[in-house]
Amino acid sequence: MNQKSRKEFLSEAIQFGSSLFVISAAFDSISASDEIDAVKTMDELKPISEEDPTAKALGFHHDAKNTNFQIYPDRKKKVNAYQVCGNCSQFSKGKDGYGRCNILTAGLVSNKGWCGAWSQGS
Repeated sequence: MNQKSRKEFLSEAIQFGSSLFVISAAFDSISASDEIDAVKTMDELKPISEEDPTAKALGFHHDAKNTNFQIYPDRKKKVNAYQVCGNCSQFSKGKDGYGRCNILTAGLVSNKGWCGAWSQGS
């Protein structure tokens, strides 16, 4: 087995530590920008666009009547008519008929809206 000198070992340890420091700093800057968005109040947010990539992927509409019933046929059943953002477990009520969603975080959602992530509120 090839043993390293103390000088080689310290050099590699410093390089490894420096790499960890750079990677850690990169992750901190990413999470810091996420925290800035998370601190926004409801008054600072605007309604999310239905064209937002996450909203579009979940079939979100500010009016549940506009749901694509070909993709979500169960939404058409009368028994599911109560499924709107206003009574979803991911929804936090705001004002003027809008609130925050834990899934669609890019803006506010209408309490009359619906998306594929709807789940029974408590």
